[in-house]
Amino acid sequence: MATETPQPRHIPRPIILAAFLPTGEPEKTTTEVDFTAALEACVEEDKREVVEPLLAELTSARRAVLWSLDKDRTLVTTEEICEKVRLYLSLLRGFRAPPGTQSDNVGDIAEAAVPATFSDKQAADSAAESKDGAEANAEDKGAPAADAAAGLPVPPETVANAEVDGVHALPKRNMMPFVWRDIMDTDGDDFTVTDTMLEEACVLLAAAQRLLTKAASQPLTTDSINGTYAMLRSAAGILEQARKVAGESRVPPENLPEDLRTTLPEAWNELALSQAQHCTLFRACSQSHIGLPLIGQLCQDTARRYDQPLKRQTERLTTSNSSRSAAQWAGKIIVQRMLTAHCEFKALYFRALARYCTAGERLKDPNIDDTSCVMALKSLNQAMVEFEECERKATAFLDIAKSIVFIGHMKVHTKTQLDECKSILRKQLEYADQLNNSVFYKPQPAEPEELPTPVSMLSAVPFDMPAPHPLWTKERWEAFDQTKAPDLKAGKTKNGNKCCVIN
Repeated sequence: MATETPQPRHIPRPIILAAFLPTGEPEKTTTEVDFTAALEACVEEDKREVVEPLLAELTSARRAVLWSLDKDRTLVTTEEICEKVRLYLSLLRGFRAPPGTQSDNVGDIAEAAVPATFSDKQAADSAAESKDGAEANAEDKGAPAADAAAGLPVPPETVANAEVDGVHALPKRNMMPFVWRDIMDTDGDDFTVTDTMLEEACVLLAAAQRLLTKAASQPLTTDSINGTYAMLRSAAGILEQARKVAGESRVPPENLPEDLRTTLPEAWNELALSQAQHCTLFRACSQSHIGLPLIGQLCQDTARRYDQPLKRQTERLTTSNSSRSAAQWAGKIIVQRMLTAHCEFKALYFRALARYCTAGERLKDPNIDDTSCVMALKSLNQAMVEFEECERKATAFLDIAKSIVFIGHMKVHTKTQLDECKSILRKQLEYADQLNNSVFYKPQPAEPEELPTPVSMLSAVPFDMPAPHPLWTKERWEAFDQTKAPDLKAGKTKNGNKCCVIN
């Protein structure tokens, strides 16, 4: 008579936290801009009809971007947002250099160096690679062109001498102001930027914030998971581009809003990728053919992301000497503590799940031996210790967060999911303990089993900057006289909307 093969013991899949960090407040908002009115003084009298289509399209494209980023427009897709942002950026890019030179002749000078305050590795590497070529360009074009490309003032008498292929080559980037809410300003004030490249960076930062907020606002389900995953990867790519553009602008640090001067884009980039890995895990846990070992490796990668790159970037938010007052510095400290507590709680959570998966793979074996049993028991005991610490960190995070941002039902959902996951852990721990005490009677090892090797193929979706819009022609470029621009002052603009107030 044939002996039946014992069936593997069922081990429940871990619960994947669906609560994402709230990033929608304060919102990166801006005031309306009419390009025709704003640039009227800079347009040659007899060229106003020539540039009118370009200026009208700039105004329309900017309004379309703001419409798509409106938090009440919940049905706007990631693709629509990116499409409208690209159109507007293609129009803005025309201010950088004359038509046909965007590869860049003069544009190369603007992209040749990165302020030392920007610690982003990608921007620093870009600066190092292009340094030699930039110096050569600067010599060829002369000091005025180099100064203008760097966003520095140029004497009016030198403008006529700066040409590329017979076209006035000095950038037209500094002819009008743009007022944006500074997310990292704890006084809740706006910031006026006077460079179109910083307008590009602000638009990208606002678009990324909208995608992060949309991802956090919808529940993780089998129907929504693919869209959320794509949204977060797109946000990460947009944030990389925002930092790159801000760095290439070579604008002095004091003329940058706090949200571009600090490591906020880097922190949000890491956050987007960490949260995208939640989606990977959610899908993996819903697929019966994916085993616990791979899920454990994905959990360990998610824990690593929260524990290392994301935590490091959040800690750097207050390391620069960019705070203008003690109250503003204290406000940043509170934000940093909230982000750090979030990183710590998520890292502990996913590390505990990685240990659970390692132990579960052993416990599912119907022919488990004494060594596997006690190794699983030790791993589950360690997972429970880490999980209890995770609960304390989660409570600390929620207590800090509710004083800064609206967390809605996040507190209830987080506690519910933590309780459900802890219950699963406890049941497997009790089973392993009972099995050892009734069958094997073997002491636990001194150390838990090694954590699984992290596995990930996750990356940001690159946000490729568009080419300058076809509306930019040689005639329209020469219609603008940047020497007639008003005296523009970049800097903080009093708003009165207090945020993260420190008493």
